[in-house]
Amino acid sequence: MKRLLIISIACFTVICGTFAQKKNEIFLFEEFQKGQVFFKDGRQYNDVDVNYSLLLNQFLFIDATDNTLKPLTGENVRLIQVKNRYFQISEKDNVREILQPDPLISIEYKGKLHDKGAKGAYGVRDKTSSVDELRSYVFTRGGSGTYTQFNIDEERWTVSDIIKNYQITKGKKTKTFRNLNQFLKVYPKLQNQIEQYANECSIDFDNATQVVQLYNYAESL
Repeated sequence: MKRLLIISIACFTVICGTFAQKKNEIFLFEEFQKGQVFFKDGRQYNDVDVNYSLLLNQFLFIDATDNTLKPLTGENVRLIQVKNRYFQISEKDNVREILQPDPLISIEYKGKLHDKGAKGAYGVRDKTSSVDELRSYVFTRGGSGTYTQFNIDEERWTVSDIIKNYQITKGKKTKTFRNLNQFLKVYPKLQNQIEQYANECSIDFDNATQVVQLYNYAESL
């Protein structure tokens, strides 16, 4: 009884998160946000208009010199800060948001694409393009090999769902999970306690703040 009371109190003391994301949007943020971009060579750009594309799984910024959208890549960018949220870009351009630095837990947002098809004769849509074709369509390379243009047919492409891959480090291995069953496998000897806590607190894996709460509880056992 005492344990259940402790669990209930812990559930109600969690701060409400702001990580919930509505479906059927092509960007993580409703509008482009002023952010800070930290480069690997030590440079730092402030007040950059940035947003994360759920269609491309990539951060984009508005280039003030020509008012076009261009990608931020892991080749030269180390970190992007949007208000109190931090995003890392890997060498392979994978983007993850750092939900908590210690113990470390992060999340990758992957947009599940829906191709409504290009409008053809009489307004009928032709669904023949792949995601690779979408990438080649939205990015046009200049003579120097750098990205110079971004354009997208929002009437054709949409995000039908947002896949959230949470990542934690156990030992030297990175563990990825999306739901409670996958998370329980990370802690095989503590599954009963963790599952009880998750049920008592109604942990929702679409809410990153609640997942961090569950992770901290598991690490405290």
